[in-house]
Amino acid sequence: MKIKITSLRACLKSRSRRQKAHFFNCQTGRFPEQLEPRHLGAYHGMRVFRHPLKHVALLIVVTICLSVSTPAADVGGMLTKNTVWSSTQEIHVTNNVVVPDGLNLVIERGTLVRLRGNTSIIAQAGGTIRVEGTAASPVLFRSQESTNVWGRIGAEGSNAKLTMLHADVQRGQVAVLNGADGTFEFSSFYDYTGSGRPFSVNQPILLTERASAAIVRACSFRNYYETLFRFGVIVVEDSLFENATGDAIDFDAAEPGSVIRRCTFLHGLQENVDAVDLGSGSRGVLVENCLIDDFPFDKGVSIGEASLDIMVRGCFIAGVDIGVAIKDSSGAQLVNNTIVNSNVGFSLYEKWPGQGGGQAVALNNILWNNATSIMLADGSTIDVAYCDISGEGVFSGDGNLNADPLFRDPVRKDFRLATGSPLVNAGFNGSSVGALFPVGSFLVDTDGDDMPDTWEMLHDLEFDHPADALLDADGDGLSNLTEFQAGANPRDASDGLRISLRRDFNGEYSLVFMAVANKQHTIEFRNSVTDSDWETLAEISPEPIDRAWKWAIRPEGTTQFYRFVVRAVP
Repeated sequence: MKIKITSLRACLKSRSRRQKAHFFNCQTGRFPEQLEPRHLGAYHGMRVFRHPLKHVALLIVVTICLSVSTPAADVGGMLTKNTVWSSTQEIHVTNNVVVPDGLNLVIERGTLVRLRGNTSIIAQAGGTIRVEGTAASPVLFRSQESTNVWGRIGAEGSNAKLTMLHADVQRGQVAVLNGADGTFEFSSFYDYTGSGRPFSVNQPILLTERASAAIVRACSFRNYYETLFRFGVIVVEDSLFENATGDAIDFDAAEPGSVIRRCTFLHGLQENVDAVDLGSGSRGVLVENCLIDDFPFDKGVSIGEASLDIMVRGCFIAGVDIGVAIKDSSGAQLVNNTIVNSNVGFSLYEKWPGQGGGQAVALNNILWNNATSIMLADGSTIDVAYCDISGEGVFSGDGNLNADPLFRDPVRKDFRLATGSPLVNAGFNGSSVGALFPVGSFLVDTDGDDMPDTWEMLHDLEFDHPADALLDADGDGLSNLTEFQAGANPRDASDGLRISLRRDFNGEYSLVFMAVANKQHTIEFRNSVTDSDWETLAEISPEPIDRAWKWAIRPEGTTQFYRFVVRAVP
């Protein structure tokens, strides 16, 4: 394998280890002599930034070519034993890999898996596939054939399991079918469009059908047709969906307890493309705290085919044809949503002849600057209360208003309520009207300042203004960005990352700290201040909520130094 690197960051450890490296000079087309750390300061064409201390990493910022040869292994067929694929070799899937009952396939961090067109990796009933990437070293799935799509990574049958953590999947499908269990976290899926083998055109990039469990957390999907979840309880949280050519999320016959929560949906720029489509008699689905923008030819949330007990709550929807559509004997509650700059806010109607209209209850919503706020047809009904609705007069119902919401800065797409808004505490039982910010996925960083939009919304910062990353909102000497990285409140000088050393009743010591949601935590140690390297004591994977951690360390009578590293998950 040949890799061309145009900007390299190289870390060279202690000189005493005399680590060596070969560098290729792109200007001369030659390899120089073998280089040691002592050569780096003088080598022609490289700019080296040195630190006065002896044992530090050197940062080399150069334009070079690096030639890397990684052994490859061709794989295929039925596994006969538990198998581990690691980053020591590239994996080439030349025909289907099948994981049978009772066996495990583990794919370790940093592994590159290339699949030939039409080939798949499948766990049968009782088999398990575990993809164990990290934020720094994801597992990569790629096509062997340039831009062609390949088959799928899947689990099918009772007690089959597929778990994917920090996977990067390009041009392939993922599927969980017929009693299998699928969990996907901090993974990316993209570039699966058009004619996809072994399927016909327009296949879902993620497909679950009658899965025993289907959980998607903190994943991103882009340049794809749709994600399709059929039958069962489905959980989709904190994820980002961009540039779908079908429905970004399609729930068919979803069961009570299914949820789409804190997700962001952007840019559905073709006709018949919904952000969220709930149909086929789905029941008891919650769509909550989502952000939907730029689906100009179809719906933000579509509820149809006799889907009932649906709740759409706390969502922000803009730039769509219809904000929420309820049709064909479906029913929903619409609570604390904001829908702006669209053709229609709420639309209730009969799509298919003989199926009947829709029914809804709407409470604490803002429908503002839409061509039409509410459309009713075909015997549909809606009860509206404590809503702010633009148009002529005040919409019939208790507590309704027609008042400028006083958004903070609608030109910059900041639709939080400004101080003095008439909608603050104007809702049912003194609650506020409109979407409950923050909304959407923490994976979105509009201004590129390394602080998620949701975190900036939560702490009253500017999510479209990168300069505030370097400001110090609470005057505690830490920038807002540092406070985010530490999991602290940037507006509370007394709040910060704290680690305590505690001694248990049995005399053992432990480090105690609060692990911050959606961050990777690492405890490192060394036995002397003069040691060159920190060693990993523990790695704590990201979770969607804050949680307390306690980690036992060496007993009394020894000396050890500890370092705590917090990394945001991309």
